[in-house]
Amino acid sequence: MSHVSRLLRRVGLKRWANWLFRRECARSDRRFRQEIAQRDQRWFNSLTEMRTIFTEEAEGVSYGGYPGGDPRDFTPDGECCTPEEIAAHKAACEAWERGDFTEPRHGRHAVEIALKDGTKAVGHGCINPYGIGVYTYHNEESARARDAAALLLGYVFGEPAGRDTGEQK
Repeated sequence: MSHVSRLLRRVGLKRWANWLFRRECARSDRRFRQEIAQRDQRWFNSLTEMRTIFTEEAEGVSYGGYPGGDPRDFTPDGECCTPEEIAAHKAACEAWERGDFTEPRHGRHAVEIALKDGTKAVGHGCINPYGIGVYTYHNEESARARDAAALLLGYVFGEPAGRDTGEQK
């Protein structure tokens, strides 16, 4: 209740005081609703942006050596790989589908080289059992975060969950 409402009440103009009080309450209620709507819009925008970012981060494509995991997520580059590497990749994919896949040695490793003078040198070697090519990587943590953002959007705002896309539907 404002100063003016209290003053009107004191001087006996209760009806005007009540009218002014209701008007002040309505104005305050409108401001409150606008603030809530703006806050909700910010939350909605943030969650939508998070869902989009985590959707992009959950799965991606890159070029390089076999990173490990499912060999079907890797495609050897036909211009850069030997026929043996391509055949080894094909055999690995078939083994994965049968369920008897054994992870080959891959990645960067320290290599010890014996020199002609009898000393040893240490260097880095890169083992790529299937050569180099394109691979799809999966980030499970980002996928869980994407699903959580989509779930919140659905629960709080009634937005479709959309597991595979960050687009609003």
